[in-house]
Amino acid sequence: RPGVGKSQILLEIALSTAYAGKRVLFCSAEMPVKLLAEWELSMHTGLSVKKIRLGEVTDDNWDKAMLFIDKAKEIPLYFLNSKVRLPSLKIMSAATQLKQADGLNLVIVDYLQILRDPAGESEHLRVGGMSGNLKAMAKELELVSVVASQLNRGGKEQRDSKAPTLVDLRASGSIEEDADTVLLLHRPEMYDEKKDPGTLKIKIA
Repeated sequence: RPGVGKSQILLEIALSTAYAGKRVLFCSAEMPVKLLAEWELSMHTGLSVKKIRLGEVTDDNWDKAMLFIDKAKEIPLYFLNSKVRLPSLKIMSAATQLKQADGLNLVIVDYLQILRDPAGESEHLRVGGMSGNLKAMAKELELVSVVASQLNRGGKEQRDSKAPTLVDLRASGSIEEDADTVLLLHRPEMYDEKKDPGTLKIKIA
């Protein structure tokens, strides 16, 4: 669901992996690089994105920001970003080039349903084809892929428990088949503002 925090979690995974010396490709047709960079800076300086945009930075925070920027220039984190939807084959091509040139350990895709592969007979077949392509890429290039997916809103919105399950994944059959592990994200306060405010729950399905 929008607003649950999947993009920010993916960025945190990308950063922690890159800081550990592993090479990472971050693919997004939803979040512009500028916003991702603001998130990076916010996470490592403690400044809110709003203050960064307004330039409300103290000398101490400015020193932290410059240290982070200098360090960030050195980490092996690459972005494949587009204002239009990315086809899965373009992601596979970029990953292959990086793997052959300098090596690649992790590919992150935010998110599956926004990719622009040719429409199949149904949404299920289209998503299944993209999921299969990314799975084949990971296997062929011997790397890890982390792919975000949307949920179907209808089912869980009508249940007493709003926590997502595997059944809620859009085109869930294909995703379940291709995924080695599925992490389901849930913010209780999105349904009841008094329930666990500020808490993100992650369930391994």
